[in-house]
Amino acid sequence: MQAKWELPQLVKYHTTLKEKLDAKSKQAKNPKYEKGSKIKDSYGVAQSVITELFAIKDGVVDNLEQQKSIIEQEIAKYPKENNPAKSKLKTLLKLVDSFIKQERDCDKKVVQISNKVDDEFEKFKQQYKKFLDESSIKITMEEEDEVRQAKEQVQKAEGLAKKYDKLFTGREELLNQLETLRDNFTKIREEKYKELTNKSADRLRLSLIKGDNKELFRTKIKELLSHSGTKPETYIDSLIERNTSRQFVNKIIAEKTNELQNDIGQNTQVDCEKIVAHLKNKIVELLPLQYQWVYIDEPKIELNVKPLESEPYKELSQLSVGQKSTALLVISLLEGCSPVLIDQPEDALDLKSVIQDVSERLRQYKTRRQFILTTHNSSVAVSSDSDKYFILEPEGDKGRLLFSGAIDTEAIREQVINYLEGGTKSYDLKRKKYKKS
Repeated sequence: MQAKWELPQLVKYHTTLKEKLDAKSKQAKNPKYEKGSKIKDSYGVAQSVITELFAIKDGVVDNLEQQKSIIEQEIAKYPKENNPAKSKLKTLLKLVDSFIKQERDCDKKVVQISNKVDDEFEKFKQQYKKFLDESSIKITMEEEDEVRQAKEQVQKAEGLAKKYDKLFTGREELLNQLETLRDNFTKIREEKYKELTNKSADRLRLSLIKGDNKELFRTKIKELLSHSGTKPETYIDSLIERNTSRQFVNKIIAEKTNELQNDIGQNTQVDCEKIVAHLKNKIVELLPLQYQWVYIDEPKIELNVKPLESEPYKELSQLSVGQKSTALLVISLLEGCSPVLIDQPEDALDLKSVIQDVSERLRQYKTRRQFILTTHNSSVAVSSDSDKYFILEPEGDKGRLLFSGAIDTEAIREQVINYLEGGTKSYDLKRKKYKKS
């Protein structure tokens, strides 16, 4: 990445030097100069080839030496001289030794050629330097070397930049895949919310708000921009508002100062070049922002509290404690097949909600899953069509089981009336008050 950033400056530097040298050489218009330049270029190529050849030869010899060591270890495993396997291994060892000798002889020849090339070039340098010193237009060998070195730097940077481009493209593809996975995850959750909304029979309206976790993004960027020579508090909100973490980091990588200036506002006194230069030095800390700060999907839960009005739903934050309990209880009863244990579901609920949101739903779902409830409310216990009752009394820090069974039996029915209705007398009085037989 550093090579990618430095490449334009290196190209500019090399071009400037080359133009100066070309201007001098055109004025000189001497065939000796042109010939000398070509010889210098050829020498550079020869040196590169010889260096590469040495590297290859060293690798071959090292590999042969390793193979020789392995063969010698295998030979040592056979103490008897007349062993056929040992004889074959010795033959193979001689062959490897001959290869190593050939390679070393070849090395000597390459060294001889290299020394001869160096000697010839040294003679040429002396003659060429004399020619340059005597020419009317002074072109020093140092100037030519500087141009050549600049060209090599450009070529090296171009190679690294190509590798970077390939890595960057691959990284972007992976980030795209990650975003697709996150989007798919959000879609699955959205579908589940729709399903739960339908199952609630308009009692609830559930939806999903795709969040972007900007607070964590803001905290990290503010931390990285400290000591940047700018005032992050004056512009960071604008940057965060107009960019995802991935977009922002890519703008820093691409050095898009104009786009950052547009994000912040053209009329502000913020030096975006300072921001980019500072964050480029912290690129290792900056890159993980593109995948670490995952988006947070925020559930939106609304309860139908006024069915007859045009907008009957209210968000969870606007509900009373009892209404919040109702909403969460309805959600818990809509899904699953494992047993559910609820401690006094009537707490904080009005009686209408107890019947509508607890009793009726328990009757609806009790064939699909088991519900275990503790209650002091007959509307929960009886109206839910409970199959079995356990009547307990406190005994110190424990509970003592008094009765258990179905309400169809006379004994259990009497105990339910006694504990949940306050006894037969209280129950009969309520029936008379309601004028119900």
